[in-house]
Amino acid sequence: MTVVARLKPAEPDLQRGAPDGQLASIDLTAYAAELGYPLLTGAYGQLASESPAVAEMPFPFPKPSTEEGTHLSYSLQWFAFGVLMFIGFGYAARQQARNAAIDAEDAEAQAGDGSSAGGLMHSSGPVARRRPVPASGRTRPRRKRKTPSWTPRGSEGWPSWFRSRWPG
Repeated sequence: MTVVARLKPAEPDLQRGAPDGQLASIDLTAYAAELGYPLLTGAYGQLASESPAVAEMPFPFPKPSTEEGTHLSYSLQWFAFGVLMFIGFGYAARQQARNAAIDAEDAEAQAGDGSSAGGLMHSSGPVARRRPVPASGRTRPRRKRKTPSWTPRGSEGWPSWFRSRWPG
């Protein structure tokens, strides 16, 4: 029998565990202490070839695929989500600024009339019912505040198929 091996130095201890029957690193001094019989700790041999060859040689696992495959579509999907997030934040900021401007106009109009709404006038809180401003005091037509589609006010904001099945 002929064995050809490559000598390699011992590896440093990695300070981590390994499954039973395996070593986390080839630390020869630690391995000699586990075995209980004398072992040379200068180097270890990695098998290069042997003669006669063994009937069944161990074979390495196949290398992972480096093709783009579905990874490209997933990356494009997440980039699209990121772009849509910025578009959504921009739209929400625009709506909040628009509603704040409408609230400010209404507050100015009410301050000019000397009347009080008697409620909150902030765009993120509940909005009290506003008293109609006389047409003679306004220079522009009144703009209607947009209600976000995800928070309907009353049953009129729900789709008709929903109202017909779940009255209330």
